[in-house]
Amino acid sequence: MIVIMETVRMVKKLLIMVADEHCGINMRFVEVFKTILLQYSFPVYQCRQREIQPSNSSESFSSNDKICWLRCQCENESYIREGEKCVEIQQRTAIANNPTTIGEIPVLLQFASGENKCQHGDCIYGEEIADFGCRKTNQKCGINMIFEEIRKTLLLDHSEPFYQCKQRCICAKNYFAVNSRKCIKEEFLKYQKTTKEYNSSTNYSTAIHSISTQSDKILNETLHGQSFLCSKLLGQRCGINMIFKEIQLSSFSERFATNGEICWLRCECENESYIRKKDKCIEIQQQTTATNDPTTIGIEKYLGRSHSIGGGRSYKVGDKMFDYGCRKTFAKCGTNMIFKTVSKILFSEFTFSFYRCYQRCSCINGKYFESDGQCMERENLFIDGSRGKTQTTISSHIINSAKNNVKPVSNKIANGASSYDKSVCLMMQGRKCGIHMIFREIQPSSSSESFSSNDKICWLRCQCENESYIREGEKCVEIQQRIAIANKSTTVGETTIRYHLISDATNYKIGDKITDYGCQKTNKKCGTNLVFKTASKIFLNEYALPFYKCIQRCSCINSKFIANDGECSDSLSKTEIN
Repeated sequence: MIVIMETVRMVKKLLIMVADEHCGINMRFVEVFKTILLQYSFPVYQCRQREIQPSNSSESFSSNDKICWLRCQCENESYIREGEKCVEIQQRTAIANNPTTIGEIPVLLQFASGENKCQHGDCIYGEEIADFGCRKTNQKCGINMIFEEIRKTLLLDHSEPFYQCKQRCICAKNYFAVNSRKCIKEEFLKYQKTTKEYNSSTNYSTAIHSISTQSDKILNETLHGQSFLCSKLLGQRCGINMIFKEIQLSSFSERFATNGEICWLRCECENESYIRKKDKCIEIQQQTTATNDPTTIGIEKYLGRSHSIGGGRSYKVGDKMFDYGCRKTFAKCGTNMIFKTVSKILFSEFTFSFYRCYQRCSCINGKYFESDGQCMERENLFIDGSRGKTQTTISSHIINSAKNNVKPVSNKIANGASSYDKSVCLMMQGRKCGIHMIFREIQPSSSSESFSSNDKICWLRCQCENESYIREGEKCVEIQQRIAIANKSTTVGETTIRYHLISDATNYKIGDKITDYGCQKTNKKCGTNLVFKTASKIFLNEYALPFYKCIQRCSCINSKFIANDGECSDSLSKTEIN
């Protein structure tokens, strides 16, 4: 038997994390002894695997700690090696006794009692695992299923930083979940739907044929049902007194609205009787009576008095402005019009911080509609032409997607939140919801904990793709691009963007710590031979716009320099004075 030697390059220490991992059919690395290391934020096992004795020609290498003498062997004594795989001894004997057996031997992977099968790629739909090192992203986790990375955390509080990922088993490309257990092809799903409609009636009517044709159109859309899933998500509950609603697009974003790549939904209050506070909505009456909360701003405070904003400027519906301090939220901007916050950003300097809001002059509530820069009282019409009370308006591209569905979207919105579909919530995670924006799952705040286990709430929020972007209105822009715009004092829209950074003029010493909202100071210079290094990194999601907060420590730029009286000096150039 020819044994193929495998070598693994090690860095500093030999940390073997392949214990009990499969390395072939019915084969795995076999553990010799195991030591638990507790100096990390999670227990790490350092394992020594079964080794071979190197041949005489390899003896000179046997003590080299950069060669790992591991061999892939059969799982246990019930198997015997057969070429590149191991087969059960009984099965092999049966095959030998049956000379008519031809072809590959079907072998089923077997797992030890109490073992997590999902770690080895045998998951059910929606199952989640912790993945240290983020090695399982896009790897197979079941029949027609792959792992999707839903959270990635960089752990910096060790000598060697590494990533920890949370992976979720989802349907692969071109597959859809059925009964939240298995994934099937689009074509089969269409066939199954058509057959079900046919069998439910003795007459295959024209109406049924029309429904089947519309379903085909949905399932053949780009990005594997993005518009279909988006129409399903519309109206679902996403928080306390909150549902997914379509946003009103700017002229810049309008050209992206109809290509099916972006789902323009946001988690907002159910109707105008509620006002948003962090990640939930509370009744306006309750909000105005909460005077003991200094952060509470009541809508009546603004609607009850006339405002002369911007030196008597008259606003039209749809006008937007930057509001430093966010004092204009719900302020009157015209007849039947008030300012509503599109985005809210926290700006921080070393000595103080403040909010900046992007405000839009909008109709006061759903009783009015926008027309020629004004807000006119509407007649209550549903999309299908029936009359009644409506709570929201829906633009043409969502209507077109919804028309293909069997149930009209208008009924979902008119009757409140739509029926909850967990699979839709899972599949929408990570999909595009804006320019450089995707849906991400949030953890409900302590005030929402009683609802966090409620399966009928989809805790998704539309956020920037990654830390390289920062939210600006209804889109995310690159941080470098945004800083460059600020440095050039280029006007964007109505107002020049002014970006506030932590003062670079401050003289820092080694060991000084600062709070850095946005974590933009990482590896930035803080003195001679000094840079900021991240001591801790926290994700804050209790605001309308979640962001990262870092504690930065002014440290020597690298190991070449040593600390000396609050400064860093080159260790190589340091000489001893006699």
